Amino acid sequence: MATTMLNNLIDAEVMADAISAKIDSKIVVSPFAKVDTTLEAKNAGDTISVPQFAYIGDAEDIAEGIECGTVALTATVTEAKVKKAMKAVELTDEAVLSGYGDPVGETNGQLAKSIAAKVDADAMAALQTAQLTYDGSAAAISYGAIVDAVDVFEEEFNSAKVIFVHPKQVSKLRKDTEFLAADKLAESVRVTGAIGKICNCEVVPSKKV
Repeated sequence: MATTMLNNLIDAEVMADAISAKIDSKIVVSPFAKVDTTLEAKNAGDTISVPQFAYIGDAEDIAEGIECGTVALTATVTEAKVKKAMKAVELTDEAVLSGYGDPVGETNGQLAKSIAAKVDADAMAALQTAQLTYDGSAAAISYGAIVDAVDVFEEEFNSAKVIFVHPKQVSKLRKDTEFLAADKLAESVRVTGAIGKICNCEVVPSKKV
């Protein structure tokens, strides 16, 4: 008589943990989004409201002895739907025990890549709804075009910025005299996956562009 033990089977919880650990390392775009972890208890299809406060305006000169007036803090609300994304692979005993290579390990890796790709695609789609836009599609990517795009922010003080480019645009940027490769920078890049900087923007390749 033989007894089936856990080590003879695939431990679903261990497999899930292995997949979860790999997902973050494969995500490119969404780490730059603000993540609201309070959504974890929400169900797919639920609607959530995200408030956005309006600026109260610059301070004003007030004469001595004069009481300062008050203004109201206002906010607009944007509604969003909670989504659930899944991918499943079924492995038979024969596939696990006799399959070529490592079917379980390959499944772990591909599920992580699949989920990460979906998360990134949704994050990139959200980026397309940004209020500030710059259309540089009429010409090849260049330092000058990036300068024009950065100027859309009308910044008074420089802030950290990231530019996502398609891998096919990387060679064009690397040949630009203004491009600083990551291995030649005095300080290391702050963003995982960044290959360098141009116009003070860290450059991250992504096929989602």
